[in-house]
Amino acid sequence: MKDDLTQLVDDPGAIVKVVRAFCERYGVAESTFGRLAVNDGKLVPRISSGSRIEPETARRVAEFMARADRGEIRLRGRPRRKKTESSDYRMAELVNQETSIHTPGSFAQHEQRHRYHVFAATTNESWVKADIITSDVGALEPGTDGFRLFFSPMDNGITLVRALRALHALHPDVPVQVVIKGWGLEDLRNTMSRMVDRLAEHPRTAFVMTNLYTREAVHLDKTAEDGPGGLSWHDVAFAGTRAFDYQRQMGGLFKELAPEWYVIPGEDDLPVYARPSVVCFYREDQRDAIRHLIPAKGGSDLAFDYAFLNHPYLHSHTMTFRTEYVLKPVIGCLAPGGQMKVVQSLGDDPAHEIVRTVWPDR
Repeated sequence: MKDDLTQLVDDPGAIVKVVRAFCERYGVAESTFGRLAVNDGKLVPRISSGSRIEPETARRVAEFMARADRGEIRLRGRPRRKKTESSDYRMAELVNQETSIHTPGSFAQHEQRHRYHVFAATTNESWVKADIITSDVGALEPGTDGFRLFFSPMDNGITLVRALRALHALHPDVPVQVVIKGWGLEDLRNTMSRMVDRLAEHPRTAFVMTNLYTREAVHLDKTAEDGPGGLSWHDVAFAGTRAFDYQRQMGGLFKELAPEWYVIPGEDDLPVYARPSVVCFYREDQRDAIRHLIPAKGGSDLAFDYAFLNHPYLHSHTMTFRTEYVLKPVIGCLAPGGQMKVVQSLGDDPAHEIVRTVWPDR
């Protein structure tokens, strides 16, 4: 072994092949091998990238392997998985099974929160949806007392904040009410953190966030018989004039809301809110100017100029559920001349075409 390696100092590829065979045999990681042999965890990656190994280093490596073969050094590890059993391969296999619309039991990407957030963070879907809202809102004429927007569900806040920037550019002096239906702590945290800048640029804005079901959210009232009861209502006026002022106050508000926005298993293990919650926040110095846009508990008669439903239902939901519990309640709360836009993943779309190209159906 010693002679073999010292004679291969000018052939890094051959040395790497010998070392990797040793690691495979003893079940140790290449970084562990490097540390134990020459106190260098990056030895193997450097050699594999083409770096020349010094004869003395080759001698020490060969001596280490020889001692291990003689039993003088006891190495413990687990056999390395073959390439076909690697995590990357297994993940590709699972994604192929789970995203294909031809696979029984398939799901939409938005039905699992962690998958949706990866999807939203790595694609331009949020930008495209914001452009759709901008185009729609640009064709609407705000009412004399302000513009009322309903957005559900809130996702990570990127779509909404881009749309609100456009709304401010179109109507910088028009008061705005934004009712946002969310689901879970990550929705709340991501969206709240992005809305502070909107308060700074567009002072006359009233934000309303709720984790109620869609059919409840349009009325800001707990009406469904299922799920936890006891509506929690928060009315918060932020002091200051800078986004940083609101950010500091938002942090304390999030801690207060967090116990209510947890998602817990409900009937049939379907996720429900820990406690129904509504939070209204706005600038204290604008309270009088937008008082008519700040809802009150038990007395909110909402009428929206524009509603955007962002993947509002699951593929498992029946058409009756989608119509009666999602679409109709929102349509019923549109103001005269109001519009609603629905974006829903159907599965047979360009994104799935890409997935099927990368991971073909079997």
